[in-house]
Amino acid sequence: MSVEEKTIIGAGLAGLSAASVLSNNGYKVNVIERGPSVGELRGQDFQVIRNYGKDLNFLDSLKEYGININHRQPIRKIVKYAPSGKSMEVSSDNGPLFYVIKRGQDESSLDRQLCDSLNKKNVEFEFNRNAHISGDIIATGPILRNITGFGYTFDGIDVDPEKILLFMDNDYAPKGYIYLAPFGKHSASVAAVSFDLTYNLKMLLDRFLEKNKVIREIIKNYKHKESFTGYAYSNYPETAKIAGQLFVGSVAGFVEAARGFGVKYSILSGIFAAKSIIQNLDYDVLWKDAFGKELKEGLNRHFLLASLNNDGYEKLLLGDKIGIGQYEKVPESISSFLKHIILTKELKDWQQQYSLEKMFK
Repeated sequence: MSVEEKTIIGAGLAGLSAASVLSNNGYKVNVIERGPSVGELRGQDFQVIRNYGKDLNFLDSLKEYGININHRQPIRKIVKYAPSGKSMEVSSDNGPLFYVIKRGQDESSLDRQLCDSLNKKNVEFEFNRNAHISGDIIATGPILRNITGFGYTFDGIDVDPEKILLFMDNDYAPKGYIYLAPFGKHSASVAAVSFDLTYNLKMLLDRFLEKNKVIREIIKNYKHKESFTGYAYSNYPETAKIAGQLFVGSVAGFVEAARGFGVKYSILSGIFAAKSIIQNLDYDVLWKDAFGKELKEGLNRHFLLASLNNDGYEKLLLGDKIGIGQYEKVPESISSFLKHIILTKELKDWQQQYSLEKMFK
């Protein structure tokens, strides 16, 4: 019996996850990557995986697919700051709210860990090759863009390894936010994210680092600083199957639109694309059942948050310290105030504006 072969375009998180599942189920996999090696194009930074909202720990759920993520920083608290400096702490006693993972070429990066999960005898990489969008699974990263980010990684600092800081202030991150994500006690990423690509985020972030006392105190004695930048694409596509190809990760728009989280959806969509091939299942049904509702909710929250000025951000923070069970992402007082926004129409307009189908059909 001949061995079935599949081609994956892109060696990011989604492409590697798909390659891992396919290769461990006996498929020969050809991975085409435009960079010179896995993880090299993006540089080093720290990214966040949301873990709350499900009973099962997300990283534990990956083990059934042969994917083990051992190098990760559990986060049990997140502190949100309004422009005035008022803060609210959300915490969990039952398990991590988030995990922070490292990206890039380092042996402890998520990229390298996914490579370790491959059945290497069944996988062949072709690096430094710019492929046209033609393959069984498309994992190129964003072609369309509606999210941008700029940040720095700091080493040699003193930081709480289990706490993320989030700053909402239109003066420094218009239609977005600034975050600090730790990786251990002495390293962290500080980055600005915006859903408006017209702003100079580097200039705004540099100004924020000078003026914000909380961040300034944490990074004041850093030993090493390295910048990173990136773009993403967020959508809820009607379908992620286009011209017989399965689109995964951020090329499909699988990025949460309120905060820009995409790591979880990249991994899951890669797994589900492979599973749909192996078991002859409907790929759209798999990803929509798993995280389609979350994508829609993220877009609705994005539409609401994008309407807020700094006074609106002040109203978002209710209480000094609360548990995750009492946390409302958008308090009723805010959502009621903004009910003039017709979310269904907003979603349809967004889908039309950022439609991959129009590009490939």
